Amino acid sequence: MRNKTTINGVEMPEEYSGTGVVNNVVFSRDGKKYAVIRSGKLEEHDMPANGKVTVDGMQIQYRNGSVSMKGSGISMGNINIGGMNIRSNVRGGTTTINMGGSSLEHTIDKIGAVTPGDKICLTTKNNSIDLDLRDDNQLRIKGDTDKLPTYENGVVQIFDFNGTLWLPQQESNLELALETKNGTISGEIAHKGYVETKNGSINLNVYAPLEIHTSTKNGTINVKGMVETSRGVYMPRNEKPIGILRTITKNGTIKINYRA
Repeated sequence: MRNKTTINGVEMPEEYSGTGVVNNVVFSRDGKKYAVIRSGKLEEHDMPANGKVTVDGMQIQYRNGSVSMKGSGISMGNINIGGMNIRSNVRGGTTTINMGGSSLEHTIDKIGAVTPGDKICLTTKNNSIDLDLRDDNQLRIKGDTDKLPTYENGVVQIFDFNGTLWLPQQESNLELALETKNGTISGEIAHKGYVETKNGSINLNVYAPLEIHTSTKNGTINVKGMVETSRGVYMPRNEKPIGILRTITKNGTIKINYRA
């Protein structure tokens, strides 16, 4: 389950999810395509081999997730996405933009079995964390990362990462430690542990009887299908929890839908 990206009112296909927009031009995550947003529609084009395109008089050079432009009237557009990281440095008539998540070194799609008691750790700086569930006992990691995941002494360690993490629903005895500094955490979850973001919202569908602890300094909390037993603590109505899941953000809302 991946967050939807809406740019200037147009919902982007998944291949553009988590990328940036400049002067109504958006770039795919793999750098193979670019698209122009016009009149509420998306005009897609193949990226030239040299990465050079011209749109409405704006000269654009794309290279490994970095976009350099020459022209005037540069606009970032209206972007609605969790975890978006755009850094803009303007010098004279040239602007260089680095889009978070698009220039990570490795593209991976790994599937492997986990054992009861394993801990899954994911840390990232400026990317959202997207979660989904698998109907087996295997973990799948698909996306881009700066460093390949490791497994040692029962701990799966996933480093700066942009993609989707599929968790094994059949293996309930796992512990999660998922953190991002700037990004949303969303999707499906069925395991104990914690998910934490400094700047971003948390939106989860919970498919196991867990005791949910919520904490936000600047945002609202909305939990459906559970009973609040004390401030920020929620329990299943008629089931014994299998563990505690802590959901923590400093700046963002928390939405939990209990679906077990």
